[in-house]
Amino acid sequence: MLPIERQGLVLDPPAADALAHGHFFELAAVRNYHLMMASGLYRDQIDDFLRHRRAGDHVSMYTISGEEFDRFSVTPVAYHSTTDTRLYRITRNP
Repeated sequence: MLPIERQGLVLDPPAADALAHGHFFELAAVRNYHLMMASGLYRDQIDDFLRHRRAGDHVSMYTISGEEFDRFSVTPVAYHSTTDTRLYRITRNP
């Protein structure tokens, strides 16, 4: 079996459309999904983004818009050192 060289995000058509148009967290909330996982380089990038991001700066990450990051909070909640994977909670801001 060949090793997997990279990771990706697999989405159904409505989720791909939501991601492309800045409504990814909105769709996740409608579907009652509240967790996101990332490992390796993706985890490092998300952690760095969250550490430096300030409300209202409208900076996007990948294709998740800055406006969505203003409407939702993404908080690290767990880390698994063997797989280098972090779990994040996504919650709608009041």
